[in-house]
Amino acid sequence: MRPATREVICDTATDVLEPRVMQVLAALAQRRGSVVSRGDLVTECWGGRAVGDDAINRCIQSLRRLSQARGGFSIRTVKGLGYRLDETPRASPPSEAVTLAVLAFDNLSGDPTLGWFSDGLSVEILQTVAAGAGVKVMGQGSSFQFRGAAKAAGHVGAELGVTHVLDGAVRRAGERLRINAHLVETAHSVTLWSQTFERDLTDVLAIQDDIARAVAAALSLTFAPSRRAKPLDPATYDLYLQARSPLSGIGGAADAMEHARAMQLLEQVTAHAPDFARAWAELAMRRVVCLRRFERSTFPGLTPAGAAEAANTALRLDPTLGLAHQAISYLGPLASYSARETLHRRALSAAPNDPEVLNHAGQFCAEVGRLGEALEHARQALTLDPLYWPAAQWYAGMLDALGRHDETPALWDAYTARWPDVEPLAGEAIAAAANAGDWDRLERLDETSRLRGLDSPSFRAFVDGQRNRRIRDPRFLQTHREIVAARLAQDGRLSLADIVRLHDLGAPEEAFEAAARASFAHLFDADGQVVGRWTPAILFLAANRLMIADRRFVSLCASVGLASYWASTGRWPDCADDPELPYDFRAECRLVLGAGGR
Repeated sequence: MRPATREVICDTATDVLEPRVMQVLAALAQRRGSVVSRGDLVTECWGGRAVGDDAINRCIQSLRRLSQARGGFSIRTVKGLGYRLDETPRASPPSEAVTLAVLAFDNLSGDPTLGWFSDGLSVEILQTVAAGAGVKVMGQGSSFQFRGAAKAAGHVGAELGVTHVLDGAVRRAGERLRINAHLVETAHSVTLWSQTFERDLTDVLAIQDDIARAVAAALSLTFAPSRRAKPLDPATYDLYLQARSPLSGIGGAADAMEHARAMQLLEQVTAHAPDFARAWAELAMRRVVCLRRFERSTFPGLTPAGAAEAANTALRLDPTLGLAHQAISYLGPLASYSARETLHRRALSAAPNDPEVLNHAGQFCAEVGRLGEALEHARQALTLDPLYWPAAQWYAGMLDALGRHDETPALWDAYTARWPDVEPLAGEAIAAAANAGDWDRLERLDETSRLRGLDSPSFRAFVDGQRNRRIRDPRFLQTHREIVAARLAQDGRLSLADIVRLHDLGAPEEAFEAAARASFAHLFDADGQVVGRWTPAILFLAANRLMIADRRFVSLCASVGLASYWASTGRWPDCADDPELPYDFRAECRLVLGAGGR
């Protein structure tokens, strides 16, 4: 460091700092390892003149960016006191090859019923590390599958492809908490850092931040402190962990009763701790799940406004919460694609390495016909959470949706072998075989599913429907005609799956006629009730290419608001550039819109 010339030299690189930034660095470096108050910085660097907080914050942020780029030191905020400069081993910034798995910490409390507590606390540590450190962190769906002897760093590294593992143990005695944590490099099972934290349970949020900072320092990163909530009393934190532990995203396997219980717990948490942003975000997502997955009559007091209030409260307290942005993206009119896309982008910006956020963003891209982009989000999510079966299903399913059927048989075989009792995976694998016209494979997969006990009436009906795509039994078509007619007569609403299925069963004229008669007004209504499989993603599957090749397909897309979204944003679906399409997709969209389409 050369204060006279404002130069900071790191190995062969030289950075010239702004005068005030250099003064702040010099003041901190002179007392490295000790806390320097904001008042002292004002006196030494601004000559005691009155300056706003923004001036100091800007200098500290500049120095932290330098630390992240060059290494060698870090600047820690000591709440209520000031700042401290610590020297760190000089290392190159981490590359994309650095990945971390945070394992479920062991419960050493002697009370097996507190397993939910150690798991829940581990989830919070995982999220804190992922939010602050510049490395990719595996999702809990994968990392929490390792227990006992399977937690050996080398084994986890081989299974997940991670370079580092954070593991530990939790011991709770009343309102005292002791956490032993250690960071291990997986290639050689070398412990890089180990520490014990012992505090009152009311300081649990501070412990999470401290562990995250220690991990970041061990990896030579800069960790930005999280927005600290006020201390939680142990009883409230217990309620939060009980509600948080079983969280599943939209499309998860939890039933209405589980969600109802979790919402009740989270409502108690937010009542006792109204400044706890993450609890508000969790509550918002739970409410959205219930609004979108279940009949409104199941939750008579639940409204979109209530879900929005929870999400907005979370963002007011902490604008960086990607989960809250994601919750809002599922509210409002479902056909408001531009507004929803903005929220998905915010969620990705806030949480770019969150597998759940990546999956939701990918699902939106599929809704608007950008399947290639959806596949990339799915690939990233699976990389971060490779042992989470919904991520695996979504990735392989997107490959099949793009017609890349030759790439997926090995994937489906691997996934169904790893999760042999997961019915949705087996069903998707069978549907993929039908999409590829590989009927021998379909029968082999069906036989395997029977041997594994997947033989429920609903699953049998699904498999029979896929098999019928070959044999074309006219009874299937007649049954579906009756279903469509009954729904049109009842309230005029059809799901897009109803229309696509009618076309797939060999009745294209009836399919487009039904689409023209159907009402999709509920998709433009903020309080509209979703009907069946509403998502437009089904329209763009490779299996639906014959329907896409018909010009009337564009009118169907216009009726659900897609054509106006494409034309106004210029973000067209992949099929618009299909050289085998027998018409100009963009021109047809503009023609339909000019004729009064949405």
